[in-house]
Amino acid sequence: MDWTTILTAGAVGAVAAYIWNAVAWLALKHHKPDYRPVGEASRDKLEAALADVPPGNHWYVIPHDEEYEKGITDPELLARHRAGPNAIVIMLEPGPPMTGATFGRGFALNLAEGIGCGILFALSGVSGLGATLGFCLGVGLLISLSGYFVLANWAKLPWRFTMTSTFDKLVSFGLIGFAMHWLGPVAGTG
Repeated sequence: MDWTTILTAGAVGAVAAYIWNAVAWLALKHHKPDYRPVGEASRDKLEAALADVPPGNHWYVIPHDEEYEKGITDPELLARHRAGPNAIVIMLEPGPPMTGATFGRGFALNLAEGIGCGILFALSGVSGLGATLGFCLGVGLLISLSGYFVLANWAKLPWRFTMTSTFDKLVSFGLIGFAMHWLGPVAGTG
């Protein structure tokens, strides 16, 4: 196993994935419909209602089962869920949502994905462009299923966001696959 090639291909794939994510979010704006404003009147009411809720990367669920005597089995909670509105509110720390540290962590995550995929790829023994892309796309899909789709199911993450994020992940891992093939041979592939 050629570790230099694995690390190099993973890093090159990570750079390509990072650039793709920047283009997807900042230029293509296909995620723009995933984040919608509630309107000024509703925003003012929500801000006033949330003024006493502590910030700090917490999710708050409305309604919450702990607010009902019988918890999750309380018929009043079920009726409230049916009547709506239901929400998950994510409270963030004060400050801008995107900073240099945000982008740095994003690149570190892409680097971990690229190198991790490279290691799995080297251990798999697959070869050829089609097999390499298929392998890397499979890893990307598995990550999306265990992340975005799990949250869409259990935390009601919006399906549109789930699908656009999965698309981005597949493009990213496709780019990692091209890097693996282009910079081969890894474990006798290329």
